[in-house]
Amino acid sequence: MSVIDAYVAELRKKGAKSASLLRPGMPDALARLKKQLPSLSPPAGLGELWKCFDGADGDNELLDDLWLDGTFYFFSLKEAVEDYRICDDIRAGDPDFEEYWPTGYLPIATPGDGSRLLVDCVAGSETHGSVFELFHGIGIARSAASIEDYFKTARAWLDEGVMTVTADGKLDIDHERASDIASRLNPDCENWAADTGTDQ
Repeated sequence: MSVIDAYVAELRKKGAKSASLLRPGMPDALARLKKQLPSLSPPAGLGELWKCFDGADGDNELLDDLWLDGTFYFFSLKEAVEDYRICDDIRAGDPDFEEYWPTGYLPIATPGDGSRLLVDCVAGSETHGSVFELFHGIGIARSAASIEDYFKTARAWLDEGVMTVTADGKLDIDHERASDIASRLNPDCENWAADTGTDQ
């Protein structure tokens, strides 16, 4: 069982609504992604993510019912590709957009606004496979060295009680304590540094 599978199983055990809304996984997601976006070099963790689940059935749900880690709704493969292509079009018309959202950084989740979780899919990049948080209107900061590490962090939030499931199945998270845990588990990732003024 992958780290992601184990995390989702624990959410289901605790009665999280977001976990109950997940669509079945797509075992060939990585091959499909490479076919649709051949310029990307996706890490194996992306395949594990979409093998576990392919987005959620949330058309009739409140946004926070879909948050799988207390903050983000995770995209299906189709949604990720569409979102990436839209930003490619924006980047083509605005050279400054590259610094804000670099080419080859694939979106995998959103809280519902302009923010995103991005994965570095640039071949040869020093941070290849890392997860970054893109803050709407601000820029990006590294959150974890891999998708697996990101979900290990979310699992620690659950296990250490800083993220809990409410009576109505929503995930409630103490952002300050969550950032402390994330900083401890991801010491080289600036997203959790106290002086950035950012947390999930």
